[in-house]
Amino acid sequence: MRKQASSTIVACAQEVCAMYANVHTTARAWPIALRECRRSRRIHGPGPSGLPDISGLIGIVPASFRVHSKARMMKVPIEMKPALWGMAGGAIAATIVGFSWGGWVTGSRAEADAAQRANAAVVVALAPVCVERFQRATDVSANLAALKKTDAWSQGDFVEKGGWATAPGSKAQDQASAVAKACALLLAPA
Repeated sequence: MRKQASSTIVACAQEVCAMYANVHTTARAWPIALRECRRSRRIHGPGPSGLPDISGLIGIVPASFRVHSKARMMKVPIEMKPALWGMAGGAIAATIVGFSWGGWVTGSRAEADAAQRANAAVVVALAPVCVERFQRATDVSANLAALKKTDAWSQGDFVEKGGWATAPGSKAQDQASAVAKACALLLAPA
């Protein structure tokens, strides 16, 4: 049965190649011939690999159409190589310029900058609250005189120890010390 199918394929392919011999070269005629044989149903059923059995064509089919175990690599035309190198160099140059002068930043740097700006905004918002709490406390004049007597670098510590910089329910000590320094600047400007 297999021998008969192979001879049918060979006969069909040779017949179609003869038809296209005037139009195409032999190398172009074989794929057309196999396609035509499949369309006309002269090739019956797939072989064991799911493809038509063309083992009878091995001696007849040109070597360029045989299945090779090695994959063919794409060859880039020589005219394209300078353009590809130019694109790669341009991408590298754009990255360097963008990060140096263009204002591009990495994700972690953007997060750090956003956290710093948020903390600064919280300090600016809570400093007037600290001043109001300082002024509503008992002995305002004595506390203000003591604040002005302390050195400029320790005025924030004085306000923080007095408890005026800590917001109710707040546990962040770094933020409290920043609020205390801003509050001391508002109470006793230099």
